[in-house]
Amino acid sequence: MVTQIITPTRWQRYENEQLIAEGENSLGEIPLVHIQNSAVPFEYSGQSDVEGLMALQDELNTRLCDRASRITMQSFKMYLARGSTTSSTCPSGRGACG
Repeated sequence: MVTQIITPTRWQRYENEQLIAEGENSLGEIPLVHIQNSAVPFEYSGQSDVEGLMALQDELNTRLCDRASRITMQSFKMYLARGSTTSSTCPSGRGACG
């Protein structure tokens, strides 16, 4: 396995985790190269690798969110009181009359 480490001032080359060579970075900066995905006319970046998966991910996110919401609503007891009046012996609030 070959690994190259480039900093603004130096470069190093490792093979099998052993330093093989090193030197001064004559550019004085880290080189950057853009590699285009599958070519598409008039698009600099090329064809997206994940665009076809976005609808699937949206559906997955919606289903997980709905499931989490259902679990939350079913995990906590909820009481509905109709026509009741506030009593000093049983204050209202979560867990107050537990």
